[in-house]
Order: sequence, then C-alpha cells, then structure tokens
Amino acid sequence: MTRLSPQAKEYLVSGFKSWIAEQISGVSEKDIQLTSYKSKYFPLQSDGQIEVVMFFGKFTGSNDSLKKLFNDLNTNPGTLPRNINDSSLNDSSLDESLNFFWPVTVIKSDDLSKVGADVSAYQIMTIEEGKYIAFDGFCSDLTVKKLFESINLPINSTDRNSEAHNGFDEYLTVRRLAESSDGSQVYVIDSKYRFCLFKFYRSQPKIGVELLEKLDGAGFNNMAAPLARFNLGRNLAGLVVENFEGASTLEAMVNVSLRDLFDFRGDPNKAGGDLSEEFKRLGEMLAKLHAALEDRFDAVSESFENITRLCDNILNRNSSKNAKLVKNEINLLESIENFGLATRIYNTIDLNMLLRTDMGWCLVDFGQEVVDMRYTPLINLAQILAKIKKVLDEQVAMQLDSDLQKINILSNAWFKLNSEAFIEGYMYQIKDREIVPNDPKIAQQIVMTLYQCMLARLN
Repeated sequence: MTRLSPQAKEYLVSGFKSWIAEQISGVSEKDIQLTSYKSKYFPLQSDGQIEVVMFFGKFTGSNDSLKKLFNDLNTNPGTLPRNINDSSLNDSSLDESLNFFWPVTVIKSDDLSKVGADVSAYQIMTIEEGKYIAFDGFCSDLTVKKLFESINLPINSTDRNSEAHNGFDEYLTVRRLAESSDGSQVYVIDSKYRFCLFKFYRSQPKIGVELLEKLDGAGFNNMAAPLARFNLGRNLAGLVVENFEGASTLEAMVNVSLRDLFDFRGDPNKAGGDLSEEFKRLGEMLAKLHAALEDRFDAVSESFENITRLCDNILNRNSSKNAKLVKNEINLLESIENFGLATRIYNTIDLNMLLRTDMGWCLVDFGQEVVDMRYTPLINLAQILAKIKKVLDEQVAMQLDSDLQKINILSNAWFKLNSEAFIEGYMYQIKDREIVPNDPKIAQQIVMTLYQCMLARLN
C-alpha cells in the first residue's frame, strides 16, 4: 500500500517546492508558499495503490515576475482591469500573489507495472531510496481519471460490461487540451465532459463558477452547462462542464477566413464562406447572454462618468498620441442622453471561449472570473473586436506580398463588414430590452470608443 510516513511526506513537500521552482521561469523557491495539501488514495490491481497529494499554495513576488504565469493585464487588448479602484494596476512594484493547485502522484516503484502507463517521463523525485516515485499528476492520464471518477458523475457508454482494468474503467478516455488562457489545465473526458483543474488563479474561483450556475439556472442554453464542482475540502479545485466535440473556436474561424481572403484576394463578403452571417449570429448569442445576466443580477443606469472611469483605467495613464485622440472621442459621448444599464458583465471573453457548435454559438467557460463588475455590456463587444483585430494584425504581418496597400484595404474591409454584422445581430436580438441604447448608431459609437481605448493601451 502506498502510505508515506510523516518523514517521507516532509521530504515530498520540500522536493515539490524545489521542483516547481525549476519548472516555472521567474519563480524561486523562496517565492513559493504551500498553504495546504490533501491526500487521496486510489486502488490499483493486485492490492496496489496510488496516493495523490493535492498541493495548494501561492507564488509571491512582483507583477513583473508573475505576469508570465497569468494574463498580462498590460498587453492583452481585451482584458478588463480586475477592479476599477485597484491601484496595483498602475504600479508594477507592488507585491501580489498567484494561487496554484498541483496534484502529485506517489506510487511504489514495484507497482509501476500495474498502472498500465509510462509515468517515468513525468517523474519529480524518488522517495526513501527509490522505494517510491512521485510524478506530475497533471501529465498522468491515470491521475486525471482517478480524480474525475471521484466526482461520481455518470459515464454514458456502450458495451462496458467487461471488468474494470487497473482499478478504473479501461474505456474511459482522457485527452489533454492546451492550457487555457487563464492558466487552467483542461481535459476532455470520454468525449462528453471537459474537466478543468484550476492550476493558477488569482483567488478562489467561486464567483465565476456561481455566475455560470446562475446563467444555467436562468435557462441560458448557449453555453457549456456546468455539471459538477471538484472540491477538495474547502478548496474549489476544478469544474466539469459539457463538451462540444468537433466544434470550432471563433479564433480558428477568423484565421481560416483571413487566410482565404489573403490567398485569393477576393471580395471580403465571400471570404471564409461569408463569415459576416456567423458574426451576426454571434452577436445574437451575446445579446441573450447579457439579457440573462440582467435578469439574474441587479443593474443600475449607466452613466458617462462610469464609462469615463472605465476608459481611463483601460488606458492606464497612457499619454501616447493615440491615447489622447481616444480621450477626445470619449468626450464626444457626453452628449448621449441614455447609455442603457450598467449590468453584471463578463470580465474577459476570449476568442477560444466562443465555439461554433451544431446548436449555434456557445460559450465555454470554467468560472475563473473573480470580480463582480458593473458596466455597459457593450464593453464585451469591444473586447471581442479588439481581440479579433489582434488576430487580423498578426495575419497581415505574415503576408509577404509587396502590395501591402491592397492587403490593408482588404483587411480593413473585412473588419468593417464583420464588426458591423456583429453589432447588427446584437442590436436585433436585444432591441426589446433597455440594457443598451435603442439607437444602433449610438450603440456602435460606444462600442467603437471602448474598442479604441483597448487598442490605444497597446501603443
């Protein structure tokens, strides 16, 4: 049986801190604080067993040393400040911390043959002169299966009457996806579930998970439904959501459309199979999201002063020429009489969170939001457009054609066509609500002003 002695457990804790400091650039062992750890024991065949030690802790240090581990608030054009009054956004010398969760799996060296997988490549250390080995649980299908099975979700399957192998269902499949933009590790389980483990997070990700659950309760069905929380004691360590197999992300569709556009130098209306229709449907989905948020959370009247504070914070004291021009555009908003409502919004919507499925556009999120923010929901449209513009600029930069003027004309036409379709779809769906100004021209003016703020922040 894999049961570490107190001395061996102490050795594991010390060795884990040294190992993780080696893995992550810019973090030293003195910057790592372990706040708690919890063990779970899982059976293998022939009386074998593994012990999975779940470490919780935090990395401490300056923003500069931590930004490689988490979204860099100063370079992401679509990321909103966590808090409008958070002075640390403007002072990189202030210390911060970043929480982490990390599973480490321990097994007797003699039982390696029982796990049915090669884990030696992920070995962290040996314990008690090689009697036990410890390996990175994030890289082990066996560990992920065991953690997932401990949630006790029903597994839909066919022809699973054979006996379990190695202590777990041999038919249960695990596919690791790329690490998400917020630093979480995501797995597809049995093609039906997405299992997210909160690898890095600013604070306990409860607010965002509760937001998803409220949306689900409100009947918003354009998202991956939250199915179960993965709790370890008082720590929320992960979330299970519905999986959309074979769906395409918005980022992937944008890249395909732009490649078609630049390869054939054709009409932007036909690039990528007329993506403007998809943008229109995406706008409709986002309007449904905002309507559900307004139904579930209190809202107040939006004001010019609130939008101005948001814009100033996005610009982050930027004194560039572009920032000064945007500030002039912000002042033009003062003449607007009705800004709609300041509602609960999404802090960040990434392009890879928006998936085109057989059921239409859906949002796939794992509840990593940590701040309840109230602004005009039009900021979410501006976020998405800013991130699309970033992808567009990257595609333009890869064109080796000497006719840059034609490339720029095509890219500008593509962006205008699709951004207008996006806003049109949104306004059509939300027209019977008072969430945003009823005049599409005014709504578009607000969206594009916020969009320009995000772009100016980069320059």
